[in-house]
Formats: sequence, C-alpha cells, structure tokens
Amino acid sequence: DAMSKQERLREAIISRAGDVHVRPVSISVPTRALAARELLVALARLTDDQLWLPANCRIEDEEGVDAGGVTADLITTLFVQLRAEAVSHAGDAPDSVGGAAKGARGG
Repeated sequence: DAMSKQERLREAIISRAGDVHVRPVSISVPTRALAARELLVALARLTDDQLWLPANCRIEDEEGVDAGGVTADLITTLFVQLRAEAVSHAGDAPDSVGGAAKGARGG
C-alpha cells in the first residue's frame, strides 16, 4: 500500500545517502516529478546546506522503480519525515557538516 511504499523509499534514501544532515527549515521540491539525479540536484539547490545527498545517489523502491515515477507530494512527505528525525537528533551533527558538504559538492 501507499504507506509501505513510503517506508521503502524512505529506507532507500537513508541507505543510499548514508548520513543525512538536515537543519530545521522547510524543504520544498518542484511540483513535477523528477528523475532521481534531477531530484537530488534540485533538493541540494533548494535547501543549500540544509540537506546534502551525493549526486550519484539513487532513490528507488525495492523493485528498482526510479524516483522519476514518484509524485512530488510523496517526496515532500518522505523528506519531511527525514527532517523531523534529523531535527530530533540535531545535537549529534557538528556545525561544520554543511560547509564540508558544500565544498564536496563543488559549491
């Protein structure tokens, strides 16, 4: 069902991204569905240092369905969940993470 698909996608995001550091800000995504790489680039730009994922990270469900078929509403829901979890553990993330991630991304 829809909830299990959300959960699978959320786990896929976490497992492929490794550590996801999110600051307590709003996360917005384009209203149209994006291919996985486009989605990650767009999220990185929209949130600057608040959210960083590697450019080669793939978001897919357990059947290998690419994120291009996922609606923006679902993506928003997933990242709101990730944000809430990250905020609850914000004390564990050093302040330098954002700057280092931006440098690794090429600014």
